Amino acid sequence: MGLSAESNGSEIRAPGTGIGTESNPGLGSRQGGGQGAASKKAKVGNNGFVVQKMVAGGTAGAISRTCVAPLDRMKILFQTQTDPPKYRGVLHALSVITKEEGVLGLWRGNFANCFRIIPKTAVQYGSFAVWRPLADKYLSMGITGSSKSNKTSKGVSALGKVLSAGMLAGLTAQIVTYPLDTVRARLTVDAGGKLNGMFGTLFAIIRHEGFPALYKGIFPTLCGSVPYVGIEFSVYATLKASAYIPKLPNSTELTVLGKLFCGGAAAMVGQTITYPFDLIRRRMQVAGYSQEMRSFFALYKGLWPNYLKSVPAVAITWLVYEEMMEFLT
Repeated sequence: MGLSAESNGSEIRAPGTGIGTESNPGLGSRQGGGQGAASKKAKVGNNGFVVQKMVAGGTAGAISRTCVAPLDRMKILFQTQTDPPKYRGVLHALSVITKEEGVLGLWRGNFANCFRIIPKTAVQYGSFAVWRPLADKYLSMGITGSSKSNKTSKGVSALGKVLSAGMLAGLTAQIVTYPLDTVRARLTVDAGGKLNGMFGTLFAIIRHEGFPALYKGIFPTLCGSVPYVGIEFSVYATLKASAYIPKLPNSTELTVLGKLFCGGAAAMVGQTITYPFDLIRRRMQVAGYSQEMRSFFALYKGLWPNYLKSVPAVAITWLVYEEMMEFLT
């Protein structure tokens, strides 16, 4: 499961990486009872397998984002505040928000966030299950056009296939759910409560700014989130296949701490590389926050609270996703 590819059972493996196809446990397939993930997939069929991944992904996204919602809100407030800054740090932001809006103010916009993240993670994990076998098939072709993996083939490595499938999954998820992300951003910075809920905000944007406004900032979003998802999936797969990550006795399955570590590390690597695009996207989404960046380091404004949010969020997401897939299969 996890990052496993749904191929036809042929092993496509990059030397030294331990990253294989669905028939190989390197990408996170479960092999139990002598059957493995491939036989489990055969029982439910390809469509059923994709649905399982969507259910597991959506559930994981909702649980993880609710856990870190206060940090997520602070990240957006740090990204969009003007000079002089109202919030001078994480603890100061916590104090100001709870004083002005109450404790529940820390979860302002969380319903819209969950309404966005459930379909987003569901589409992301489900579409990865669709894109991965296609990546296995077409990126395995060498210069002769053969899809067979051999020493003379010039096809893409197994890690490259995970990266490519992850990027396509990120692209699919963003296009489908981006309007909900725009609505969530507007609600998050609405400290005065002027906006009328998620659906009211959605229709207000369409009525006053037009439907294209829902996709404002999507280009920098795609520039950041598409490679981020690819990086996250590939780093998670690589770490999961590593012999240094703790696994259950007599099993290739990671322990709970192992899953959390792999997910958190994947998030940190991906966020460090792609964070500037996320910052630009927020400033384009939220009206009134269009001042130009004055230095390179301004592109990383709010990175630390973003780490505090994204690292545990992604770690929890992968843990819940893995456990949900075990339960569903």
